[in-house]
Amino acid sequence: MRYWEPVDELRVRGWVLLSRMDYVRSRWGEAVLQELLSRLTPEEQTQWRQANVNGWYELRFVERFERLIAEYAGEDPDAVYEAMGAFSAERAFHPEKGQYRRFLGKPPELFLKLAAAWQNEYYNAGLTEYYPTGVSSCIIRTRYIPYTTRPNCRSNLGFFRRSIEILGGQDVRAEERRCLLQGDAWCEFHFAWQ
Repeated sequence: MRYWEPVDELRVRGWVLLSRMDYVRSRWGEAVLQELLSRLTPEEQTQWRQANVNGWYELRFVERFERLIAEYAGEDPDAVYEAMGAFSAERAFHPEKGQYRRFLGKPPELFLKLAAAWQNEYYNAGLTEYYPTGVSSCIIRTRYIPYTTRPNCRSNLGFFRRSIEILGGQDVRAEERRCLLQGDAWCEFHFAWQ
């Protein structure tokens, strides 16, 4: 399938599910993770408990659990979704086992340019593009997806913001300026740092 071919369901790789469960474990412990999972249907619980890093999972399926996490946190949901994205970045750049550890010590723009291309491997549709707008600023745009969810967009914002920080960016400014949820044709994130 090519990114511009329409699909009815947007799917993400199983690493997202594993990261969400690890986020809950790291913040509140295994007992809370099991409590939150128990609030899902029996079929959903099975899928979460048997999540495969290379499996494909419908984005709205993932959203249901992400909303439970935010509800349990009792905080601003957008802040929780961004924190989940930041947690994923910290895992990805772990100096011993993170899949992006080879970028440690390199400039953020190198990672961002390649990360936009890699994101196309984590979704079953769409095109994520990187546009430099200055020496230390860029736009990341996701197009050709049938829909998105609020947790997905805010998590992406948190992931890229934290990635820039891990790679040495200071005073990172991150903003979502366009979103399918607001009726725009694509989702667009603007980043700037020192």
